[in-house]
Amino acid sequence: MFYDGTPHLNALHIDCNTLSTLPQACVNNGSCGWCGDKNSCIPGTFNGPLAPCLKSTYLFNAPNKDWNPLHAGTININTTNGDKRKQLVVTSHPDFERASSKIVYN
Repeated sequence: MFYDGTPHLNALHIDCNTLSTLPQACVNNGSCGWCGDKNSCIPGTFNGPLAPCLKSTYLFNAPNKDWNPLHAGTININTTNGDKRKQLVVTSHPDFERASSKIVYN
């Protein structure tokens, strides 16, 4: 007969979803990983995700020190040209002063 003590063990349970706005903290946590398919932090290990996620999009470690999947590489803004015709501008440094505030953005 033996007693394994599990009913009295202190366990730390991490809600990985709370790290979805902190991708670096997510991949630095040993119980979580980043799901690119869902663009959120999910439970997982170095062996793979422990929640639904396309395995090929799962990251347990950050690819580089500047990695941040929440940072948009480009931003689309609606603006007008000199002739007051609407145009769509794709930029990495948007000038929101030129963006129309009356257009519904999807």
